[in-house]
Amino acid sequence: MLFTNDYALLKLLCLCVIEVTRNWTGKCKDCAKIHAQLEDFFGDRMLL
Repeated sequence: MLFTNDYALLKLLCLCVIEVTRNWTGKCKDCAKIHAQLEDFFGDRMLL
């Protein structure tokens, strides 16, 4: 998949997260670890 800019990728990611969490009932295993890794990769582009 090709994205025209970072915003297009972010928008798709946000829409996917919204869709997945719509019926989410369980806990996120290692959520803090995942967030830290995303923050390392995306740096100042993280919105969370």
